Amino acid sequence: MDLAYWRLSQNPYRITMSPGHVSLLPSQALAAQQISRAFVQGERVGIILGSAGIGKTSLAQHLVAQVEAEGMH
Repeated sequence: MDLAYWRLSQNPYRITMSPGHVSLLPSQALAAQQISRAFVQGERVGIILGSAGIGKTSLAQHLVAQVEAEGMH
């Protein structure tokens, strides 16, 4: 695809979603908030459970991007 021709900065047809372009559902946002709070309090292991297609991977990618953006390790 010629990105310049279409005036795009990145390929819109990715195999995986870009974490920076993920909009979380209210339930996912709550889960992200709870997991982030646990991480700040020192927890380093967590489990995300749910049915197939519910957004577990998107939530995990969002959390990783958030941690990287905030410089937490």
